[in-house]
Amino acid sequence: MGGEFVVSYWIDSDEWSRAAAARQNPEAEPLFDYFYGRVQMLVNRRPILGEHGYEMSVADLACGMAQVLRSEIAVVGSHDVATFSQGDDSLEIKFERDGERVRVSSNLPGTPTGETDVHAFLAGAREFIERFAREASIRVPDALEWKDLAGLRDYARS
Repeated sequence: MGGEFVVSYWIDSDEWSRAAAARQNPEAEPLFDYFYGRVQMLVNRRPILGEHGYEMSVADLACGMAQVLRSEIAVVGSHDVATFSQGDDSLEIKFERDGERVRVSSNLPGTPTGETDVHAFLAGAREFIERFAREASIRVPDALEWKDLAGLRDYARS
């Protein structure tokens, strides 16, 4: 039994420019103030963040997903729960691993729970983080030098 796990996002060019302008500001907090866009998370084509996606800092989600991948959820045969908690809002996304399956759910009202296999989850999460890290590096010079985004540096080189 296979599966699908896809995280997509769209950040408009004005937001990329705003983040690039803020890059030199040592007080800037990219996880809270920049890289805002619409995010969608699909598990076997089921939209976990509502039919139209969710407005949030894509950087926050990318860093959170990188932390999820560093958790016990990636350990073979694991039975673990990892939770992404949005830095500046109340969104929570739970990733529950049970053997070779991962169940994904959010605390957004009326949204479904999706289930996929571990391989699809890990591959989809990595692909999302790598895509954001590379795009941020291109569009915002030295973006990954922000200490908040340092955990994404290895993904930009993937």
